[in-house]
Amino acid sequence: MAVLCGIYGMEEVWPKVYMATAEIQVRNEGAHAMQSDDSFDATHYEAELAILQSPDILLPVIRELGLDKNWAKRLAHPNQDLLSDKDALSYLQQSLKSEILPGTNIIKITVASENPQEAAAIANAIADRFKTMRQAQEDQRYDRGMNSLSEQVAHQQKVMDEKKTAVDKLRSELKLKGLLLTPGDQLMQELYEREKDLRAAEGDYNARWTLEQEFKGLPDEEFIHTLDADGLPDGNVPAVRKEIHDMQVEVNGLLKDGLAPTHPRVVAFQAAIARKQQQIKNLIAAIKKGMQIDVDTAEARLALLQKEVDALKAQAPPGFSPELNAYRQAFREFEEAQSLLDALNMRLKQVTSDKFLLEQIKILCTVFRW
Repeated sequence: MAVLCGIYGMEEVWPKVYMATAEIQVRNEGAHAMQSDDSFDATHYEAELAILQSPDILLPVIRELGLDKNWAKRLAHPNQDLLSDKDALSYLQQSLKSEILPGTNIIKITVASENPQEAAAIANAIADRFKTMRQAQEDQRYDRGMNSLSEQVAHQQKVMDEKKTAVDKLRSELKLKGLLLTPGDQLMQELYEREKDLRAAEGDYNARWTLEQEFKGLPDEEFIHTLDADGLPDGNVPAVRKEIHDMQVEVNGLLKDGLAPTHPRVVAFQAAIARKQQQIKNLIAAIKKGMQIDVDTAEARLALLQKEVDALKAQAPPGFSPELNAYRQAFREFEEAQSLLDALNMRLKQVTSDKFLLEQIKILCTVFRW
């Protein structure tokens, strides 16, 4: 029996892989747009990572750069000039990593490729596409808000003008130079104070109703963004979002390690994520319900004060003429209309100011390539 002995050497040649990175500074919106980086809360931006790696961002980049054609040649697909969207998207997602740099509001995009120019082009194109899409969404949201508020302001201006005309007419008929309200006895003084309370309650109700109308019908994601832009509390939504993000990171890690989507560990995480997403829906529903309760409470207080005012008016002395009462009622309605118009104008001014600040930030971002 012959025994053959030998030493065999093998040299494996691996293609070089180049890395290219791009960074995007993610801004808080609206009221928080000018916060410093030290106050940045990354939990508000977890969803941005998912958007960055979504087909809405990546597929246009693939087509714009002709990656589906280049990769079909590189991967030597027989009888295929172009990769399918599914295959091209999968190939790019495997080459792409995005993360929020710890302690900052910066998303770092890293792309791996055998071609250094291709890696750089992809990283820059993804960053540009992401920024363009987010800026367009911000513009649309602010434009919708400004258009809605502008319509409300125009309508309320018309209402106030009508109320003023009615006041001026009654003043002329009664030959009054102003609102005659000189409380004589205790009853008249109480009526005067209650009517002041009533006007304040009407202003409070109008403000709460206007706020509730601003949020009415908004999709959940836009609802939370608008809450943040208005500086209003959003409950525990950011904390739950962070939990979802952490679990999604675990899922992605398991999938990269080779576990199938049907593996029990992956399925368990996905079920937990679904429960957390439902929890967010419940939290948002609770916030919306709280707004409606605020409006209902303000309306109930308004009705109670109106009832008290009506009861006091019923006890008014004979000298309290219907003509003068009509004038006082018209003047009060005019003040209410003016108060609501002032509130709407103030809100419109705030939204306009917020949009102007965002436009200035966009200019800076373009200059410094954030």
